[in-house]
Amino acid sequence: MVAKQFSGAKAKFIKRVSKERIEFDTALIEKRKLLLGIKGYCTNLPASQLSSKEAVERYHHLWRVEQSFRMSKYDLEARPFYHQKEEAIRTHVLICFLTLIIEKYLELITQMSLRNIRLLVWNITESHIRDNVTGETFKFTSPATELMKGI
Repeated sequence: MVAKQFSGAKAKFIKRVSKERIEFDTALIEKRKLLLGIKGYCTNLPASQLSSKEAVERYHHLWRVEQSFRMSKYDLEARPFYHQKEEAIRTHVLICFLTLIIEKYLELITQMSLRNIRLLVWNITESHIRDNVTGETFKFTSPATELMKGI
């Protein structure tokens, strides 16, 4: 780009000296060399409340939050939704959030991935629930069984 004197869109390390001339931004290059390998973490919590080590540890666990957002968008199909009233939108988001909490709880308790939990649940064909008061047992057939028969 410098040889052709053509500055493309958002070219790093290149600065315009005049309307017709561009050159390497050597000051910026040197600054970047000095900062190579250094990473900073910024927080609004005082050191008395959160140590530097804890701040870095929390940052390293940020991927879990991002994973939850991905799961809520794709796995829970939280988007797109076509509600128009604010109450319906809030209810939809609440249901998706509660589902996320339940799925996260199941992952933590069972130490299994969400995919494996889903495979297990999908393969459940029948549930038996016993009423402890009456001693009566109720049998429920999974709708998945009927779907599979239809296929």
